[in-house]
Amino acid sequence: MMRVIVLVFATLLLANTALFASGPTFVQVKSATPQTASASVALTYTVAQTAGNLNVVVVGWNDTTSTVSMVGDSLGNNYALAIGPTSGTGVRQSIYYAAGIKAGSNTVTVRFNQAARYVDVRVLEYSGLDPANPLDVRAGAAGSGTTASSGAATTTSASDLIFGAGTTAGRFSAAGMGFISRIITSQDGDIAEDDTVSTTGSYSASAPNSSGSWVMQMVAFRASGQGSGNPGSGNPAPRVSAISPNTGTTNGGTAVTVTGTGFRSGATLTIGGTAATGVTVVSSTSITARTPAHAAGAADVGVRNTDNQMGTLSGGYTYTSGTGGAPTAPPGATFFDNFSSGSLDTSKWIPSNWGAPGGGTFVPPYLDFSSGMLRIKVTQTSSGGGVASVGGELQSKTAFGFGTYEWVMRASSTSSTPTGSGVAVSGQISSGFIFVNNSQTEIDSPEIEGQNPGTLWWTSWTSVNTKQYTETQASFAPEQGFHSYKCVWTSTSIKFYVDGVLVSTHTGVVPQTPAFAMINHWGTNSTGWGGLATTNITRYMFVRSFSFIPLH
Repeated sequence: MMRVIVLVFATLLLANTALFASGPTFVQVKSATPQTASASVALTYTVAQTAGNLNVVVVGWNDTTSTVSMVGDSLGNNYALAIGPTSGTGVRQSIYYAAGIKAGSNTVTVRFNQAARYVDVRVLEYSGLDPANPLDVRAGAAGSGTTASSGAATTTSASDLIFGAGTTAGRFSAAGMGFISRIITSQDGDIAEDDTVSTTGSYSASAPNSSGSWVMQMVAFRASGQGSGNPGSGNPAPRVSAISPNTGTTNGGTAVTVTGTGFRSGATLTIGGTAATGVTVVSSTSITARTPAHAAGAADVGVRNTDNQMGTLSGGYTYTSGTGGAPTAPPGATFFDNFSSGSLDTSKWIPSNWGAPGGGTFVPPYLDFSSGMLRIKVTQTSSGGGVASVGGELQSKTAFGFGTYEWVMRASSTSSTPTGSGVAVSGQISSGFIFVNNSQTEIDSPEIEGQNPGTLWWTSWTSVNTKQYTETQASFAPEQGFHSYKCVWTSTSIKFYVDGVLVSTHTGVVPQTPAFAMINHWGTNSTGWGGLATTNITRYMFVRSFSFIPLH
């Protein structure tokens, strides 16, 4: 199929009868179709969402090696997998949903385990669906040719929304018989469609396709008042609300209690995709277990019942290095701060109180230490036809030379707590770096954008016009948990590390002048760097520690 280089296409459709319909009713749709391989895609509903409605997230992509690692949103709604991934020849698709959603402006983020090709995300909002247990039945199929069909499934509830979606290597041209097309994405030709029914029966979703391989899926959602459980089981899908404690060491073995609803005897528990040990289903609302070993950082907490229904708390548990407690200085460090004293150590740091890049400002009150570490806030508001961005920044009082610099931090997200669930939104940069004299020395280690949080930008400068940069893809979600970002600077090279693993080496541009260690979080409003501003949503960056070890 013909593909054009357009980063994001979005469209909004509002149902004309939304105010008057009593059954399942379409509210709005939006899509994002990046034309370059992407590990993270975020898109914001154009209209503020209504409490109690249903969100449907269709994720399609054009390879069969990438997998979805996280679906979440800025309101903190809990997303469950309705169906998928269903794989065809070079195409794959999954459908997720969140029932009984919260009200407000909302940004949905989809993360992959690696950069996926031709990602096509379609997000839709519906009213009139059961706010607790909407999922009825589902079906999915893959094939090739001019007609795509999901295959049939028999509904168990009289009043259902029959939702269909397809991803194709060709182009869908219209909705299937009896369905209403809600979107056919202009770049990729992928479809989302729906129909409403009032009797139980065998239903499928279909659509005419130009040619080539396709995946088509159908999910039936129950109308309000009919949610009684899941297909074939009569039970609701599990929902994971919390895990306590929500942090522990990478060695595993931490005793935890998972709370939520819908837990069934025989349910399994995974943390970061690895099975927990000693799992005991105490009740339908409580599970006890011990954590498995896992790499440092945030990890999803998943409960799967014996009927294969699963609930996930995205980034609910954070693995930390060492034995816990406040971080300690690494051997050989001559400068170290774990920001645990409850206030800024002014013998070490200067808080910025001046202009920020992109026309914003840095202010000291946006630095907070009440969580036992450094928290830096960013806000953006509409002002005089533009956007006013406010963030925070620290600069060391001492300039450092060659050596090892390490920041342990969680990149910008909507979570106001170090271990809370949150997502990245467009419109900011979070970074640990060293800097002096208008980039006579600058080493960004790394810079992380709001619009592409999975891309880590490593840049070395000797002037504002002389730089070397590398971009690498994180194998995790930087905005979901803490990770170590380190650079080793010598007179001939700069080596960059993530969680102790070498990811890039610079030898072309290597500054020579001592510079100050810095940490900042600042707002952007650009279609390029950092992304367009997201107003009225506060974001937070957390830094657990910074250390410097001089080169000997």
